Amino acid sequence: MVTANLALFLALLLGSATAQTFEEQLSENYTVRWTPNYELERVYFEVVVRTKSYVGLGISPSGRMIGGDVVIGGVFSDGRIYFHVIAL
Repeated sequence: MVTANLALFLALLLGSATAQTFEEQLSENYTVRWTPNYELERVYFEVVVRTKSYVGLGISPSGRMIGGDVVIGGVFSDGRIYFHVIAL
C-alpha cells in the first residue's frame, strides 16, 4: 500500500485567528486534520491515508454533494502525485 500525506488548502469564510488543530480518524486508514485561521479566512486540511489508488475529500455547506467542493488526489505507481479539484 502507498501512504500519502495530502495537504489540501481550501478557503472558508470565518472570524478571528486560532492555532487549534482538530482531528478525526474516519477509519484505521483515513485521518483528516484541519486548522482554521480566522484572520486569513482559511482552513488548512491534512488528509493522511493508506491507499492503493486515490483519496477524496469533499466539503459542502449543506452536507450534500451539489454545491460542494471535492478534491481527489493520489499517487501514481512511479511516485508522482496528482490532484483534481471539482466544484459540484
